[in-house]
Amino acid sequence: MKAKSKKVFSIIKHIILITICIIMIFPFYWMIATAFKDTYAVYEYPPKIFPNPLVVSNFGKVWELLPFGQAFVNSIKIVLTVVVIQLLTASMAAFAFAKLQFKFRELIFLLVLATMMIPEQVIMIPLFQMFQKVGLIDTHLGLILPTAFCYPFGIFMLRQFIMGLPDSIMEAGKIDGCSYPGIFFKLTLPLIKPALSSLFIFSFLQNWNSFLYPMLFLNSQEKFTLPLMLNTFKGLYFTDWPVLMAACSIVILPVVLVYLSAQKYICLLYTSDAADERSS
Repeated sequence: MKAKSKKVFSIIKHIILITICIIMIFPFYWMIATAFKDTYAVYEYPPKIFPNPLVVSNFGKVWELLPFGQAFVNSIKIVLTVVVIQLLTASMAAFAFAKLQFKFRELIFLLVLATMMIPEQVIMIPLFQMFQKVGLIDTHLGLILPTAFCYPFGIFMLRQFIMGLPDSIMEAGKIDGCSYPGIFFKLTLPLIKPALSSLFIFSFLQNWNSFLYPMLFLNSQEKFTLPLMLNTFKGLYFTDWPVLMAACSIVILPVVLVYLSAQKYICLLYTSDAADERSS
């Protein structure tokens, strides 16, 4: 009886999980399916689950109608610059808060965390006025500076991870003649790859999907990022949904590739192997 009840429970659990997966995946499938339809097929009733015929030309129109390629390059440049600077500065600050002893360390850390409670809408107008005076409006540098050097969530996350590293690593580094930068770059960074990979994905998603700041700071279309360029595909009286969904499919592709490339480190972060790697 116990074996039968376990089997029934396992079947019910898998049915629920499969149903949840289908519910979550279906919007993405519908987006891709719409990208391969023509304009008339989008408004058919009842709607077709599988596009017939397949219209591949929608993906070509994405690059022809608007400077989508330039927006793609702009987004890659801005996001990679911001993410690299965020990971470097956040990991250095987290190492200092976790392993170094200095005056008012806990107070400063609390002040850093307090900045997470401030909505970005509060600082938006003062930031715009300040950047307008120094000539950073309608520049990519104006998008990079506000976020690259201040990432409280990353500092908090990496600090908690680095605190789990044994202090004997620092002591061994000091015995071998390493300075604090040497201990950080040679000993600490290799051990926090899982946390850095997870943080890379969080930061990449946040900056890749950023719409508010680019809309506020950018005016020239040739400097638009992908979220702004996607918004221009939407018309006032008519929207070409297949072309828009084709553009959305292209935009989401780098996010999928980033996740797949860092997946093994994320799995390592949430398994017991992470603890074994840190203590080795």
